[in-house]
Amino acid sequence: MSDIFALQDEVAQAIAGALEVRLAADRRQHTPTLSAYEAYLRGRHHLLRLTPESWARARKCLDEAIKLDPAFAPAHASLGWGYFLIGANAMSLWPPWSR
Repeated sequence: MSDIFALQDEVAQAIAGALEVRLAADRRQHTPTLSAYEAYLRGRHHLLRLTPESWARARKCLDEAIKLDPAFAPAHASLGWGYFLIGANAMSLWPPWSR
Protein backbone atom coordinates (compact mmCIF):
# COMPACT_ATOMS: atom_id res chain seq x y z
CA MET A 1 0.00 0.00 0.00
CA SER A 2 3.04 2.25 -0.28
CA ASP A 3 1.88 3.59 -3.64
CA ILE A 4 -1.69 4.53 -2.75
CA PHE A 5 -1.69 7.47 -5.15
CA ALA A 6 -0.86 5.24 -8.14
CA LEU A 7 -3.73 2.98 -7.14
CA GLN A 8 -6.01 6.02 -6.94
CA ASP A 9 -4.98 7.01 -10.49
CA GLU A 10 -5.63 3.49 -11.77
CA VAL A 11 -9.10 3.44 -10.22
CA ALA A 12 -9.91 6.87 -11.67
CA GLN A 13 -8.73 5.74 -15.12
CA ALA A 14 -10.82 2.57 -14.89
CA ILE A 15 -13.92 4.55 -13.93
CA ALA A 16 -13.31 7.07 -16.70
CA GLY A 17 -12.85 4.20 -19.16
CA ALA A 18 -16.11 2.60 -18.07
CA LEU A 19 -17.87 5.93 -18.52
CA GLU A 20 -16.07 6.46 -21.85
CA VAL A 21 -14.56 9.70 -20.62
CA ARG A 22 -11.00 10.63 -21.50
CA LEU A 23 -8.90 12.23 -18.78
CA ALA A 24 -6.33 14.69 -20.08
CA ALA A 25 -2.85 13.47 -19.11
CA ASP A 26 -1.42 16.99 -19.16
CA ARG A 27 -3.96 18.17 -16.59
CA ARG A 28 -2.95 15.67 -13.95
CA GLN A 29 -1.46 17.09 -10.82
CA HIS A 30 1.88 16.01 -9.44
CA THR A 31 1.50 12.94 -7.26
CA PRO A 32 3.78 13.21 -4.22
CA THR A 33 5.53 10.28 -2.63
CA LEU A 34 3.66 8.83 0.32
CA SER A 35 6.45 9.73 2.75
CA ALA A 36 6.47 13.35 1.50
CA TYR A 37 2.69 13.53 1.82
CA GLU A 38 2.80 12.20 5.38
CA ALA A 39 5.49 14.74 6.34
CA TYR A 40 3.36 17.47 4.72
CA LEU A 41 0.29 16.44 6.73
CA ARG A 42 2.29 16.48 9.96
CA GLY A 43 3.64 19.90 9.01
CA ARG A 44 0.16 21.28 8.31
CA HIS A 45 -1.06 19.91 11.64
CA HIS A 46 1.68 21.73 13.53
CA LEU A 47 1.39 24.87 11.40
CA LEU A 48 -2.29 25.32 12.21
CA ARG A 49 -1.67 25.20 15.97
CA LEU A 50 -0.18 28.72 15.70
CA THR A 51 2.39 28.59 18.48
CA PRO A 52 6.14 29.24 18.24
CA GLU A 53 6.84 25.67 19.31
CA SER A 54 4.46 24.20 16.76
CA TRP A 55 5.97 26.42 14.04
CA ALA A 56 9.39 24.88 14.71
CA ARG A 57 7.88 21.40 14.34
CA ALA A 58 5.92 22.44 11.24
CA ARG A 59 9.02 23.84 9.57
CA LYS A 60 10.95 20.64 10.26
CA CYS A 61 8.17 18.48 8.79
CA LEU A 62 7.64 20.70 5.76
CA ASP A 63 11.38 20.86 5.09
CA GLU A 64 11.38 17.05 5.22
CA ALA A 65 8.47 16.86 2.76
CA ILE A 66 10.30 19.18 0.36
CA LYS A 67 13.52 17.20 0.68
CA LEU A 68 11.65 13.95 -0.03
CA ASP A 69 9.77 15.40 -3.01
CA PRO A 70 11.03 18.80 -4.25
CA ALA A 71 8.20 19.04 -6.81
CA PHE A 72 5.46 18.80 -4.14
CA ALA A 73 4.06 22.34 -4.38
CA PRO A 74 1.68 22.23 -1.37
CA ALA A 75 4.66 21.64 0.94
CA HIS A 76 6.39 24.74 -0.47
CA ALA A 77 3.17 26.75 -0.19
CA SER A 78 2.60 25.71 3.42
CA LEU A 79 6.16 26.64 4.33
CA GLY A 80 5.61 30.04 2.71
CA TRP A 81 2.34 30.44 4.61
CA GLY A 82 4.20 29.73 7.85
CA TYR A 83 6.70 32.48 7.10
CA PHE A 84 3.82 34.82 6.28
CA LEU A 85 2.19 34.06 9.64
CA ILE A 86 5.44 34.82 11.43
CA GLY A 87 5.70 38.14 9.59
CA ALA A 88 2.08 39.03 10.26
CA ASN A 89 2.50 38.25 13.95
CA ALA A 90 5.70 40.31 14.12
CA MET A 91 3.90 43.29 12.57
CA SER A 92 1.28 43.15 15.32
CA LEU A 93 4.09 43.57 17.87
CA TRP A 94 5.47 46.67 16.13
CA PRO A 95 4.30 49.75 18.14
CA PRO A 96 2.48 51.66 15.36
CA TRP A 97 0.50 48.55 14.43
CA SER A 98 -0.24 47.28 17.92
CA ARG A 99 -2.71 50.01 18.81
